Amino acid sequence: MAIGLAACLAGMVERAQAQSVPMTAGDVRIVARALGFVQPAPSGDAWVAVVFAPGSAASRADADRIAALFGDGLRSSQALLQARPVAADALAATDGYVALIVAASAPVDAAMQAARARHVVCVTSEIAEWC
Repeated sequence: MAIGLAACLAGMVERAQAQSVPMTAGDVRIVARALGFVQPAPSGDAWVAVVFAPGSAASRADADRIAALFGDGLRSSQALLQARPVAADALAATDGYVALIVAASAPVDAAMQAARARHVVCVTSEIAEWC
């Protein structure tokens, strides 16, 4: 269910361009709302991993920017969602996230693998690389 929802969420952040577009505050609000429909829905304090490419300052900066869009937390049904950057090579050893957002230039294949292994939603604005 969660992986099937990934394509839907990725479509929500599409801007009808064939390239990556920056995720906006509106986009993360949509993601937060959509996570309320995942079964089981996240509850309590929960967090979203914003995946970045290790060694890429630009990718890390985009992950930091996306995480900041969550501010003090976004409400998702029964959860208060926070976000924090996670290097793609650390995903396998990181637990507890309820969704993944892929930052610019991050390896989508690593995010997709982690999403499948953890049964969580994966969201990207890289249209050619939907999770």
